[in-house]
Amino acid sequence: MNTKYKASISVCPSSFTCKLNCHLGYRTDSNGCLLCECQSCPPMEQCNKNCPSGYLKDLFGCNICECSDQCPPFSCGLLCPADVGFAKSADDCPLCQCATAKSKPTEYTTSCQSDVHCPPGFRCLNDARNVPMCQA
Repeated sequence: MNTKYKASISVCPSSFTCKLNCHLGYRTDSNGCLLCECQSCPPMEQCNKNCPSGYLKDLFGCNICECSDQCPPFSCGLLCPADVGFAKSADDCPLCQCATAKSKPTEYTTSCQSDVHCPPGFRCLNDARNVPMCQA
């Protein structure tokens, strides 16, 4: 019985000393030996999510492919009227532009009781905007 054993020789130094404190660990070279360089966050190239408010972060502060529901910090030099404020994005985060002023609904002074006379068989009703109308 002839069994061949393959001896593996390590090319890495037997001891590793490095003064860097790397929360993600150390980088390695092409042989798999530790380098005194910190590992960086993994790239987000495979993530196809569009996150206007940014990504969630893992325990090490690296982005993960999940959208954050918090608005990013807001800073804007624009002054908007107090009764209007800033416009908001689809995610309900403030945008650096003034919101459009909401027009006040037209107030109708005509009411069913006083000014509107409906034909026989119809009665006067005020709709949701207080507009009088005759309805069967």
